[in-house]
Amino acid sequence: MQNYYSMATMVSHDFRDIAFLVNKNIENRLSSDLSEKGIESRAFKKFYGKYNYKPYYVAGIRIFPITGVTFNIPMHFSQRICDYTKEGREKIHKKLKSVSPVVQKYLVENPVRGETTKYNDNRIARYSGQNGCCFITRFPLFIGDIECHHKKPRKLGGKDTYRNLCLVKKDIHKLIHATKEETIKLYYDKVKGILDEDALSKLNKLRAKAGNDCIELT
Repeated sequence: MQNYYSMATMVSHDFRDIAFLVNKNIENRLSSDLSEKGIESRAFKKFYGKYNYKPYYVAGIRIFPITGVTFNIPMHFSQRICDYTKEGREKIHKKLKSVSPVVQKYLVENPVRGETTKYNDNRIARYSGQNGCCFITRFPLFIGDIECHHKKPRKLGGKDTYRNLCLVKKDIHKLIHATKEETIKLYYDKVKGILDEDALSKLNKLRAKAGNDCIELT
């Protein structure tokens, strides 16, 4: 809610009114579970440490304040994009033309087993964020040909964050991690038809982050 409405003018005033009702419910319904002392999570300190609201602790954990939202100026925001005009709808559809609801539904219903919830949530978010296209080639992604790549490998401290993940085609993913010359040639021959100069540059940047040599064409 706070992220979604952060670009609304005077958003903090509206959330203050909401908080007045929410906090009363917290005090009434959770009175037996509330405490005045406890710990603050790292997320709380990062996002809410600057606010000085009345603290509420449940099971010893400080809960996030609903009113802790600050207005953010919308940058590069087009007022022509909206649901209520023909031009606005066309812009939305053009932006999402490669996002397949079938693929998106598949990603939601088929999380990667053994991975964190954060990983699987950001995997879905990445599909929409990349407009349904491969991070390297910008070609549409299809079921059975989607793999999630850590830009900074886990072994080097990479996390399952949105910024550290990207979705790529299977053969592209193999090419990012390939180290043997014959393997590199095998997968490069498979994708060279969709790799232009910019795509190869992006691929080499990911190879470098993974600790692999860049691919040089002769």
